[in-house]
Amino acid sequence: MHSHTTLLILDFDHTLFNTTKLVQAEADYFAKAFGIPESVFRETREKVKICCVVEDVDRFVHLLPHPDKAALHEALLYVIHTASPSCLFADVLPSLDVLKGKADILLATHGDPELQEAKIRSSGIPAEFPFAITQTKKSDIIASHINGYTMIFLVDDKPENLREAKEHFPSVRTCLITRPDDHPYSKSTVDYPGVDHSVATLTDLRL
Repeated sequence: MHSHTTLLILDFDHTLFNTTKLVQAEADYFAKAFGIPESVFRETREKVKICCVVEDVDRFVHLLPHPDKAALHEALLYVIHTASPSCLFADVLPSLDVLKGKADILLATHGDPELQEAKIRSSGIPAEFPFAITQTKKSDIIASHINGYTMIFLVDDKPENLREAKEHFPSVRTCLITRPDDHPYSKSTVDYPGVDHSVATLTDLRL
C-alpha cells in the first residue's frame, strides 16, 4: 500500500553519495595493503566498467595484479563498509526526512549488486528507504512502478539517464543534480530535452 500518490526515485552514486571520495579511499587502501599503484587500480576499474557496463566485482579483482583474489574481494568490501558513512552528502538525511512526507522514496542504482547493496547499507541511509539495483536501465525500474502512482520524479546526475527515462515514460518528471563537489559527468551536462529541472543539491529539490 502506497503512502503517497507521488514516487520520488533517487539515483545513488554522485547523487546521494560521493562515489569519487569512496573510489579514492579504495585506491589508497589497495596501494598500501597490496602495493597496487593508484593508476593501475583506476585503469582496471575503468576497463571493467567499459567491458561489462557495470563494475563487476569478480572481474575487477580478477584483473588486478595480485594473486590473492579472495583477499582483494574482502578488502574492497572492507573499505566500502568503513568509508561509506563519510561519503554520504551532508544534505541527504535532512532532505530525506522532509521529502518522505511528500512522496514515497525509492533509491535506484546501477551496478554490481553486491557492491551497490554494501554501499547503500553502509552509507547511513535508514533501512526504511527501499532500493532497487539494475544492471540495465533506470527505465526498467520505472516500468515496475509507473502504474502505481499519479506522478513519478527521477533525480539523477547523468543527463543520459534522464533522457532515456523520458523517452520511455514522457510523464516522468526528471531532475538533473549537479553537485559541485562530485560531478564527474559535468562535461556531458548539456541541455537535453529529457531534463525538466536542475538542482545543485537535494536541499534544492521541490516536488
